[in-house]
Amino acid sequence: MFKTIEVLRLYGEGHGSKLIAKVTGVARNTVKKYQLIFVRSGLLISEAQKLSDAQLSVIVCVEKPTVLPNPQRNERLQGLLPELCQQLRKRWYDQRKSI
Repeated sequence: MFKTIEVLRLYGEGHGSKLIAKVTGVARNTVKKYQLIFVRSGLLISEAQKLSDAQLSVIVCVEKPTVLPNPQRNERLQGLLPELCQQLRKRWYDQRKSI
């Protein structure tokens, strides 16, 4: 969580995401993600810097939504599979022939 606090500190000082990424070694997209999360949380940077690592991880760690399988989509894809396999075999065979 040290890097997260460092990102917040530099952001609070008014530095841009490009410089913050360079100084901390964190990807620019991650820096932007942290900035967005804290802006949406409504916390002040000074308040966020006082939080413990556990509290900070609860705010920063965002779980990705799980995508449930769609049975109709799976059925349609299963129907296309034999034709795609045949086309791939034909392309592979044609490429080997030209060598």
